[in-house]
Amino acid sequence: MPYLGQVPSPVFDSDITLTNLTTSGTLTSSGTTALSGNTTVGGTLGVTGATTLSSTLGVTGAATLSSTLGVTGAVTATGGGTVKATYQERYAAVTSSSGAATLDLSTANYFSHTLSEATTYTFSNPPSSGTAFTFTVELKQDSGGNTYATTWPNSVDWAGGTEPTDSSGANDVDIYVFTTRDGGTTYFGFQSGADLS
Repeated sequence: MPYLGQVPSPVFDSDITLTNLTTSGTLTSSGTTALSGNTTVGGTLGVTGATTLSSTLGVTGAATLSSTLGVTGAVTATGGGTVKATYQERYAAVTSSSGAATLDLSTANYFSHTLSEATTYTFSNPPSSGTAFTFTVELKQDSGGNTYATTWPNSVDWAGGTEPTDSSGANDVDIYVFTTRDGGTTYFGFQSGADLS
């Protein structure tokens, strides 16, 4: 689609794909929107469908999102405008294979794992040094009460210097929290809940 310049108040009820969009009015999209170029909205941005931007989004007015907005570039609000979105963590269920499980930190920051064997964990793809990142692991023993052992990375610095003991009952749930700001060189870890069956 060609460049759209200064569209007063575009409203899209179906899926759209644009290279560049500049509007001085309100942009409302209820379908799936994909924008590969710069997007500038002089008025209000309302998104009820999934929107993916691979460049910069600039909003002068208010931006209200009731679905997903993915932005590769920068998101800015100027002129007293605001960017509003409900905060939600990304969730991923983890499985183990041959006694090993990897938590890919680029995909989620809340993980769950129901143990089916003794498991050694690896943390992969943390943000680069200088960016703080915290994630949660929900660890559940199996229904048979087999009390499978867990082994965490050596880079974890546990609260008090001692690794917590996993709960041992059938279906017991423990919650672990880890945080890093040095690219995963060190993860501060602690057990925030135990035996939550």
